[in-house]
Amino acid sequence: MPTMCCVLGCGSIALRDEVSFYRIPSIYNQRKQVDPLRVKRRQLWLQAIKRDDFTEAKFKHATVCSRHFVRKTAALKDQDDPDWVPSIDMGYPPEIKDLKVDIGLIVINFFVLVKFELSEEAAAKSQRSEATTAVSNEVIIQDEVE
Repeated sequence: MPTMCCVLGCGSIALRDEVSFYRIPSIYNQRKQVDPLRVKRRQLWLQAIKRDDFTEAKFKHATVCSRHFVRKTAALKDQDDPDWVPSIDMGYPPEIKDLKVDIGLIVINFFVLVKFELSEEAAAKSQRSEATTAVSNEVIIQDEVE
């Protein structure tokens, strides 16, 4: 079976694409002992890949292609390198925290996240419209009661 990238939606294949492939880091060092730094790195890789459908057996042979790194994988001891964990085009939109009411989100093709902010004028107009609607609804309800 050809080597394939395990990142959701990537589809890179070793025989077809000119990319490098990197195995998910092992937790064992050369003496077959568990290394805490390797455990940390593996956990971060698995969090970045976000494949809940993968079992430990599948991750044993899974690879990530070079399209998901800035350059190539970093050395184990180089935790500050951006390539210590794959981070580019990981197959899901980036998480957005603290969404405000005045921000709209559009997801295109399940992978590209585009965000836009309403102008202050549009936001003010929207608020005025909502206030007018609330007042007119209140007037209608009062008329029906009388």
